[in-house]
Amino acid sequence: MLSRYSTAALALVLMTSACARPEALDRRPYTPLFQSAVEAARTHAQGTIAAAFAEAASAKTFGEAIGRWEAFLKRYPPEAETEDAVQKRYIDAAVTELMRAYYLLGRQQDGDRLLLSTDPLGLRQ
Repeated sequence: MLSRYSTAALALVLMTSACARPEALDRRPYTPLFQSAVEAARTHAQGTIAAAFAEAASAKTFGEAIGRWEAFLKRYPPEAETEDAVQKRYIDAAVTELMRAYYLLGRQQDGDRLLLSTDPLGLRQ
């Protein structure tokens, strides 16, 4: 589940980028939303969730970022058990990064599907 702050940050990103042309963003340089998490993840050993997170975040364009985040989440799905809360936060951040890229590139249905899967309102029992 996304934290209150992650949800607010995502809403802000979506509102401020609503006027951008999605086709231009596909080739625009990608910068991760959670840059501080990426920096921290780069210090972890290869084969860890953190290292995979840093690798996914190293995409050069938004189009490439979608492929990398999708691959990351296929390997580490949101419903997977993790060893600790830090690993879960990397997975949650990856969901947010992918959702952001979907919306910015005009892939509303994909973004909505991912957003609903996070259950931000806690409606699922």
